Amino acid sequence: MQLQLQSFQGSGDVCLLGQKLIPGTPAVLLFVGGTPELARFTQGLEKQARQRYIVALADVNLQTLLQMGAARNTPVIATQPVPMVNSSLPVVRQYRDTLARLFDEAPTPLSLAGFIAARYTFEVLNGMEKALTRQSVLAGFQKRTSLNMGGFRIAFNAQQRSGSYVTQSMLAVDGRLIG
Repeated sequence: MQLQLQSFQGSGDVCLLGQKLIPGTPAVLLFVGGTPELARFTQGLEKQARQRYIVALADVNLQTLLQMGAARNTPVIATQPVPMVNSSLPVVRQYRDTLARLFDEAPTPLSLAGFIAARYTFEVLNGMEKALTRQSVLAGFQKRTSLNMGGFRIAFNAQQRSGSYVTQSMLAVDGRLIG
């Protein structure tokens, strides 16, 4: 496919970065940042004449993105490294049960990612043999123990960075969620 990576970094307000992109900037942009930064970036892109697609590579909540005033004419694809929220994996069933019991909201990949992160954090902290101090907790997380959490494997390998799941949802130009 002869794809080439170009890096665009802003210093300060990412809205200005979105405004400064030139017509030759690629049509598909990978964005690493949170929901507020992405909203500001799309607001800067709104002033551009060229249509662009944003692939968000971090935890981005598309509903919150809309509420924050993201540009409606810039399609955003949010990725989450978690199973589908309707999966039959035990950890996903536990997530849906907990969500239904405690909150009045629909399951989303972003909240599932938070649920899995919280469960992993609990497991790491629960397995610590030393007193919980800043240093001991940091050391515990640096070990990055692999864990099978209800059918979803969490493992860290510096040489092989891949995941078994990536869920994509797209925020269409008209504000509809496609996923």
